[in-house]
Amino acid sequence: MTLDKAIEILNRVEPDSRPFDYEEEKEAIRLGIEALKRIQECRLADYMIKEDLLPGETDKEGEK
Repeated sequence: MTLDKAIEILNRVEPDSRPFDYEEEKEAIRLGIEALKRIQECRLADYMIKEDLLPGETDKEGEK
């Protein structure tokens, strides 16, 4: 899964679209979204090696 796809999915479940109201879960989802965005920014600025993917992350949809 690409970071863009993961952010898209997390934004769909974030935070008030859930049928329950667990504040810690909402905070964790928001933090995860922001962390993935920060990784993307760091890669664009060459602060991180683009080839070092996160576990389960793909370079393009379906490719590792």
